[in-house]
Amino acid sequence: MTEIRWCAIIKQLVADPRWWQSEFLNFYDTGVLSEGAKTHKYEVKSRLNGTLLGYVKWLNQWRRYCFYPIDAVFEETCLRDIAEFIEQRTMIHKVNKRWKKIN
Repeated sequence: MTEIRWCAIIKQLVADPRWWQSEFLNFYDTGVLSEGAKTHKYEVKSRLNGTLLGYVKWLNQWRRYCFYPIDAVFEETCLRDIAEFIEQRTMIHKVNKRWKKIN
């Protein structure tokens, strides 16, 4: 991912950390998975009509966020956007976890 793209993502997160958008998709933070959980669940919706396409949530076995699609078809741009979202959310989670250990 380019440095310019990362800057755009960080600016979006600072503006509202519960919501992020790409060219065709919206990502919404629905909160923690369960009481006491440290990770969040995100809805992935179409920007065109608001259709729920799937969820991004933490997978303990892989120790990272993953995408759980709901009977949908994706092309390369949307898949790339989903992958970038997962990558940056996983990075944020891991940085926050390390930060809490030092403080």
